[in-house]
Amino acid sequence: MNIITSISRLWKAGLSFSGAKWLLLGSVIGLVCGALGYAFVSVIELGADFFMGTVVGYDAADPSPGRARGKPDFEGYSSLLLFVVLVAGALIGSLLRRYGMSEQRLQGTNLAVDSFHNHRGLMDTKNWLSRSLSSMVTLMTGGSAGREGPIAMIGAGCGSLFGSRWNLSRRDRRILLVAGMAGGIAAVFRAPLAGTLFAAEVLYAESDLEADTIIPGFIAAVTAFCTYGIIEAFLATGSGSSLTVSLFQIQDNADFSVGDMLQLVSYAVLALCVCGLMWIMRTSFAHSERIFNKLTIPDLLKPVIGALMTGIIAIVLFNVMQPLLNAQTGHMPLAVLGSGYGIVQDAFDNAPKNGDVDFSIVWILVCVALGKIATSCTTIASGNSGGLFGPSMVIGACAGAAVGYALKFIAPEMILAPMSACIVMGMASALTANFRTPLAALL
Repeated sequence: MNIITSISRLWKAGLSFSGAKWLLLGSVIGLVCGALGYAFVSVIELGADFFMGTVVGYDAADPSPGRARGKPDFEGYSSLLLFVVLVAGALIGSLLRRYGMSEQRLQGTNLAVDSFHNHRGLMDTKNWLSRSLSSMVTLMTGGSAGREGPIAMIGAGCGSLFGSRWNLSRRDRRILLVAGMAGGIAAVFRAPLAGTLFAAEVLYAESDLEADTIIPGFIAAVTAFCTYGIIEAFLATGSGSSLTVSLFQIQDNADFSVGDMLQLVSYAVLALCVCGLMWIMRTSFAHSERIFNKLTIPDLLKPVIGALMTGIIAIVLFNVMQPLLNAQTGHMPLAVLGSGYGIVQDAFDNAPKNGDVDFSIVWILVCVALGKIATSCTTIASGNSGGLFGPSMVIGACAGAAVGYALKFIAPEMILAPMSACIVMGMASALTANFRTPLAALL
């Protein structure tokens, strides 16, 4: 009892000093976010392995730090079972959200941003918990969504919950909410500095950031990053520790040459392409939300309609593109399901080393990017839970790879932008355009 009393006194004494306060609060929220981030990703991967892999017969082979990654496998997948899994996931997710009993349609980073600005840093615990579980079901059953939005919501929810339990002031509670969001993103996306700046930048529509959150957010992000890595290394089923391993592994040269005019022209073309795709995505998502909102059917069934449309788009895309597919590209159309991270890693792994490029892969990548936009709209705009961060990154990567392949096909003898550099720039451009977070995207 004396030990507990002593710890309580030390805790209160630490909170009375500004520097020590954020070291303590940031470290605690970082530990929680790192552990929850690992649990979040592990449950999603186990669920996806069963529902999409065992039941449907489609293994996307998404990259994951510390785990061995196989080759994507779609041989023998069942279209009927795909629809069954998608619809069942949408229905279960709807029931989970209904349990949350919240009329707010906001989720992910949008829910955290709304709580920061309009609710004094307070988030309804039942709401974000039910939406988090719903997001996990969506991702496990093939819905086209990202992990980063849900984990940002989980981290922000923990920050809000702890801030309320510790009777923090309104200002400190809002800062802790942002620190939790930074910790969640840093853990899952393996990027502590980017997670810190993303959480600070995403709060505003313009190119601005919340400076007060930088230090607490960085403490939480680094702690969460290390916690996730230590747990992964301790429980690793693959090769090596993931403590310092990034989400994607770049196999070939991705050097950027600022003084090379040919590279700059390549990146300018890429930026215009990605900007166009992100405009299509934002416009399509807004129209999709309006259409689903106008449907005169129970809200419980709208995500089911969206799941059916997602499955139809994936199957149609796969069959229409069948003549263009080969051993290298056969799985790509199904990247419009789930996170789609498998196609990003494959783009890095299969970057051409010479000018011998099959131009059909450019059309495939463009179609996958457009298909990912369509399935993300039907999945999320219909009411299924999930984030747009991940899909934006996949779309940007596909655009970057398509531009890289096209440049090598058009000018095989010219030294243009390296393929991996194009993919990286495509992802950064997409995140910047969609979330207005240029610093975090570049980092």
